[in-house]
Amino acid sequence: MNRTHALVSMLVVLAACPGPTETGETDTGSDTAPIIDTGTDSDSDSDTDSETDTDPATEPPPPVLWDTCAEALAAGPVSPGKHLGIATSWTDDGAASCIANGAGHDGYAMVTVAPGELLDLAASLGGANASVALLESCDPNAACVTSADRFSSQPEEVEWYNDTRAPVDLVVKVDSRAAAAPSSYVLNVTQTAYAPAVLADTCPEAKLLSPIEPGTWSTTSESFTSVVANTCFFQRTPGVDAFAPVRIPPWTLWTASYDKWGGTDNPMLMLINTCGAWGECVEAADGYFGDARVVYVNASPEPVDAMLVLDTDKLDTTPSRLFLAVTSETIASFPTYETCGEALSGVHIAPGSYAGDLSTARPDQNVGACVSGAGTPGEDLFAAVDVPPGASLTVELDELAGDGAVYLLSDCGGLGTCLDGSDSGGIEQVLYTNTFGGTVSVVVGVDTWTRGGLGAFHVHVGVQ
Repeated sequence: MNRTHALVSMLVVLAACPGPTETGETDTGSDTAPIIDTGTDSDSDSDTDSETDTDPATEPPPPVLWDTCAEALAAGPVSPGKHLGIATSWTDDGAASCIANGAGHDGYAMVTVAPGELLDLAASLGGANASVALLESCDPNAACVTSADRFSSQPEEVEWYNDTRAPVDLVVKVDSRAAAAPSSYVLNVTQTAYAPAVLADTCPEAKLLSPIEPGTWSTTSESFTSVVANTCFFQRTPGVDAFAPVRIPPWTLWTASYDKWGGTDNPMLMLINTCGAWGECVEAADGYFGDARVVYVNASPEPVDAMLVLDTDKLDTTPSRLFLAVTSETIASFPTYETCGEALSGVHIAPGSYAGDLSTARPDQNVGACVSGAGTPGEDLFAAVDVPPGASLTVELDELAGDGAVYLLSDCGGLGTCLDGSDSGGIEQVLYTNTFGGTVSVVVGVDTWTRGGLGAFHVHVGVQ
């Protein structure tokens, strides 16, 4: 289961203004008094401007990882984000009890985790292998909440969820296994709030619930039991199951991501169309290498009702924390222009997200080596985008359950007009930058390497 400060000084010089009436000896004396103010202005301008404008430019930002735990506590909680800093002044305070090889130099930070919040923390060190531990306090014998040490130069990552009703302060200890101090550090801090999820133990029970809304949700596995059957995977999914009804609005890109914390089983996520004998599988994903994520594009004028199933690849009765993130994005319909020429002479699309379907299209364009491999003899659809001078066009094609290709054409002259193309699998991406003095109309082609190779798809078009 996801930023540099500049200090600017401004000096305001105040000048003395004469009074509204200036007559007589008293007024003359008053008029000559500002001579003293002139001297004050001169000193203030030169001294203040010199110190304020010059010194901060040479001062580094305050560290996020401090040399001692006491300094980290005094600095207060670190904020979410990506933090970079210098580590050459770190000393060795000894290894945390949960790190076997953390005998090198170390840095500390404090983090506050709110109730219902998941902390994700990744740390890496320049010139040294890192380990990271979350501790309950600065006490040398403090208990480890969690830790990571993969014996590599890759970032070390830990997660911790606050399932209490009060904020929890934790100490972050980043250690190295090198005799010399590391040169630098990178600390990524992500904190995500999860609301309590309302899930059912069985599919019929879930039909009595309201459809799950977009958001981040969490619950435990303790109240769920195992249902072995499934129609989405070749392998059985004997782990505990949780069910949630889903209603996907018209013209919507809908995604669900499922992860779990605790246990030895891996998350499996399924979208089915009815309960029955588990019904027909609509989408499915496993989480062997991260979150299990399913994507569904409703490119119709009617809502789609389905059932979301959270499962695992094996039965592990160890209580675990389940995390579910649901997003919903309104999309437009990708044009149904069958040829490049129709797209150029038709309505050009604006940047945004689009859904389409090649299953009823004709195979009109084969751009061959533009996308490598076997070319694109399958069905295709086209849309034109206007790219202003100096702007860049980025197009991403999410193939969903098929195998498609995407390419950009400068006009409809075939392969010779290909600006960029991709047919590598997964998320296809193409890019074009307009280096001319005027606006350029670029044709986006969504295609496939063989007939029937791609049905529903999602395209994101960006111009900046």
